[in-house]
Amino acid sequence: MNNNNQKEKIPRIIVIANNKKQKEIKNLLSLRDEMIENSIDTTLIKKFVDEQYEKINKECEDKISKHNKQNLQNNEMLSKIKNIKKKREKAVEFLLKNKTFLEEHGASKEYVKKYVEKQYQDINIFYDITNIKPDNLDNDFNNDNVDFID
Repeated sequence: MNNNNQKEKIPRIIVIANNKKQKEIKNLLSLRDEMIENSIDTTLIKKFVDEQYEKINKECEDKISKHNKQNLQNNEMLSKIKNIKKKREKAVEFLLKNKTFLEEHGASKEYVKKYVEKQYQDINIFYDITNIKPDNLDNDFNNDNVDFID
């Protein structure tokens, strides 16, 4: 199969909005033709058609912008989650380095075990991604504010 011939897939919401817009414009043009046949004033026809056309365009643009906004929020959320996962991974690597350092410098096994468990719990709490939503995409997570060494 040749992937070069494939077109970029347009989101369903945008396709529906465009189809509805085309249908309403077609209906508006038929109304305009009927008004012309019935000898209605051309200025009234033009005013009516312009108002309806603006209304149709606005509805279509609102639907598309709403979709784009949701898509942007989803992309921001995904990038935020990726960033948090990277920072969590670095924190775990740092914890393993600390564990190795403590073991090499003669800390008791019980102390090292408790230290690692406590720090790992702290990492899991601090880098929790279950509560990430598009509404709270603030940059609350900053590695500079965290010190994992006792």
